[in-house]
Amino acid sequence: MQPATTFHSHDFEWADLAATCQEALAKEAKPVESVDAAQLSALAQTHWDVFHAKNNGKVYKPRNYLSKEFPELLSATSVLEVGCGYGSAIFPLLAQCPTMRAHVCDFSRHAIDILRGNQAYETERCHAFVCDIVADEIDVPDASIDVVLMVFVLSAIPPSAFASVLAKVHRALKPGGLVCFRDYGRYDLAMMRSSKRLSDSDALYYRSDGTLAYFFSTDDITAMAAHRFEVVENEYNTVRLRNRKTQASMDRVWVHAKLRKPTA
Repeated sequence: MQPATTFHSHDFEWADLAATCQEALAKEAKPVESVDAAQLSALAQTHWDVFHAKNNGKVYKPRNYLSKEFPELLSATSVLEVGCGYGSAIFPLLAQCPTMRAHVCDFSRHAIDILRGNQAYETERCHAFVCDIVADEIDVPDASIDVVLMVFVLSAIPPSAFASVLAKVHRALKPGGLVCFRDYGRYDLAMMRSSKRLSDSDALYYRSDGTLAYFFSTDDITAMAAHRFEVVENEYNTVRLRNRKTQASMDRVWVHAKLRKPTA
């Protein structure tokens, strides 16, 4: 399989993919699962702890691309990463930005333990803590953060909690501060391959390990930002991979967005 050399790509038109996928979904009529999203959410911490314990920090490669996708990170002195996992995003950023101080949280205690055990972890520059962003307040002072990084995290919580999570993020940001957002896009390969769609949304699925997966549209981002953030960027990134053995194409879709907290 060819690697995705960049995640800020436009290999094909999202609208073309959407039309093809909508037609396929209409013909296929995927069964709707009776599993309740709230039930899965209640078990989410357990499911993610099991995931991190099983993989023990070996799944996610360092996300070295983030400073290129979000160059604002390079000049930020205070960064909050929500859903940090075991540090695949924050450690490369700290290495590139000697003046950065980071607050990072995840609701998997096992992931935080792995992160704290990393030889690159320095308590003087990185504050790692366990936090369920749906149920808990984020342990940072109000209006103290330059940039909030949300990479493949909001998709793992129920859509009913999106507004309250973004309200907490808004409270943490300084006026003029930025949310750097990247997550799964509507009609991504993972969505089209999944057979586990939940009944309360045409874009909410769950994986075999019980974790949620929501697939965002750019309209979702616009709606979430309303009355709270200014939308700086909001677009689909489309990457076409090719399996070298079978020559089959695999279309990946991410939503890339930047949301700014107004200064007044």
